[in-house]
Amino acid sequence: EPQSLAVLRAVANTLKNEPFNLEITGHTDVVPISNSVFASNWELSAVRATSVVRLLADNGIATERLLAIGREASKPIDSNETAEGRARNRRVELMILSGLPDTVEEIPVKPNQPRP
Repeated sequence: EPQSLAVLRAVANTLKNEPFNLEITGHTDVVPISNSVFASNWELSAVRATSVVRLLADNGIATERLLAIGREASKPIDSNETAEGRARNRRVELMILSGLPDTVEEIPVKPNQPRP
């Protein structure tokens, strides 16, 4: 069993009873793919994400808490000029969403009164 599968099962086991939503994003390098399975890197990145979503769901995380996103090569974390960089760009990211609002509520405060 690949190490990544064991890690994802452990993540699912840890998070399955927590209230957080999970955003899973698949990425590719810039090398175009076109074969009988994937028409482009968009499809490949989406399948990477949905494969992880399926594994998490199969390991106890409710599907309504999971979101799969395919980003293609639009968010590289390394250079696509080297084989090592391209390998790092072929990845899946998992983001835990807290459910807390992204905005901060402004609370009006009276200005300090000047001293007499």
